[in-house]
Amino acid sequence: MVSPYFVPGKAGLKWFKETRARGVTVEVLTISLASTNHDAVHGGYKRYRKAVRNRTFDRQLAALQQVELFASLEPNELAQLAERLVYAPFARGDVLIRQGETANWLYLLIKGDVDVWYEPEGESRRFLKTLYGGSVVGEMGLLTGEARRATVSARTDVECYRLDKSVFEQVIRARPEVVESIAVTLTA
Repeated sequence: MVSPYFVPGKAGLKWFKETRARGVTVEVLTISLASTNHDAVHGGYKRYRKAVRNRTFDRQLAALQQVELFASLEPNELAQLAERLVYAPFARGDVLIRQGETANWLYLLIKGDVDVWYEPEGESRRFLKTLYGGSVVGEMGLLTGEARRATVSARTDVECYRLDKSVFEQVIRARPEVVESIAVTLTA
């Protein structure tokens, strides 16, 4: 659903809840106060904003807690990362990561499947593996600073959270010993 002035009201919230209970994914794209001058719309939405933010934060934190890569982080560090995750959906066939690009983020796969491909110059690309929800994509380049070693494309519609390198580096700078723990996890 795309709506410039979205205020669901009680009936709308009931419909969303019932629809989600039937297993239907519901996404709403709307605008922010920064992009409109209609205070009445934002006034109507204001009472929902905190609950939506809390649910979003809880989902982001749960996603991080399920990833072994972040197991050595303290709860406050996980919370710091969770607050800065960016929701990143991809349609079937979209490229999440392209081989050779600079690694500026990693993705936490929340839902869906992705294929990993090696694309040697002048040769046909080679399928390496499929990753599923709960996996992390792009962590090696983020940690080593090397260019991406493979291309990752969405096998199905995919929901991810993107963690930007600058956010992750803030945690690493504050606690450098985390890098060793992460390195052990990656090599295990």
